[in-house]
Amino acid sequence: MAGWKRSVRAHHEAGHAVIARVLGINFNPNVPVTAHADAPCVVTESAGYRARTLGIEAELQGHENDAKVALAGLAAQRRSHPDQTTELIPDEDEGDIANAEAIARTVAVLRASVPAPEDGVLRDPTILADAQETFDRLVRETDALIGKHWPAIKRVARALENRDSIDQAEVDRLIVLIERHVTR
Repeated sequence: MAGWKRSVRAHHEAGHAVIARVLGINFNPNVPVTAHADAPCVVTESAGYRARTLGIEAELQGHENDAKVALAGLAAQRRSHPDQTTELIPDEDEGDIANAEAIARTVAVLRASVPAPEDGVLRDPTILADAQETFDRLVRETDALIGKHWPAIKRVARALENRDSIDQAEVDRLIVLIERHVTR
């Protein structure tokens, strides 16, 4: 993949990577961050799953952070290429959005303190409304995170445009470099 397509993909993956690290979420060490079309999206650990033994508030925050990471790729992609009307990574974009929507439903069910439906389909209108409000809020919060960390995302995207892959340590180094520069 070359040119603007690689740039779009690099910004998408950089969005996932930077927001994951800013939120304290680790990558799968066996799956490097790459802008190749045939490579998987950034694979992170589940903060919600990891926090499930720490209490309901920590679990809710963990799930919400997972949703923000899922939404960050498309948000960064759209910010970097706002005139791009066709989605370049439709399966991933749809999967990222579906993942964030599912997480919002999980959060709403946890907040309602009711068991998740066995068939996985929410029917309670109050919980469904809470899930939609949660999703909409998470989209706004993700957009704000993308704006706040845009210099780091651009730097990571640039690295992805020029290299086959980068790992978590390199992403962390690039974030620290840019944030140290911005705070001076």
